[in-house]
Amino acid sequence: MIRSFKFIFRFILEQKWWFLFGLLMTGLVSSLTWFGPKVIAHIIDDGVVPRNHEVLFTAVLTLAAVEFGRLFSVFLSQSTYAVLGQNVIERVRARMIQHLMSLPISFFDSITSGGMMTRVV
Repeated sequence: MIRSFKFIFRFILEQKWWFLFGLLMTGLVSSLTWFGPKVIAHIIDDGVVPRNHEVLFTAVLTLAAVEFGRLFSVFLSQSTYAVLGQNVIERVRARMIQHLMSLPISFFDSITSGGMMTRVV
């Protein structure tokens, strides 16, 4: 398992900017998720209970902005990881094909096509 992770992680590090951007977006999602309940507490404590409509209006707009930012960050995070995953898969497959093409003909004579497909898949 650890060997497989090290193998894949090399390909992820080739795409380090996608990876770092994905981590940044994940951190932003976590921060905005934490901030939402704080704004709701402010709405209830300072807007609803004392019936302060000015604070209520401002806090609701802030909550809407936080939720929109969180939604956009989730979209960017998921899209970034999708692109990163596709790039890693493409590189792993290219390396696999390169390795298969470098094998001697005797290897293909000694293994059935089903046996080779089992190893590849």
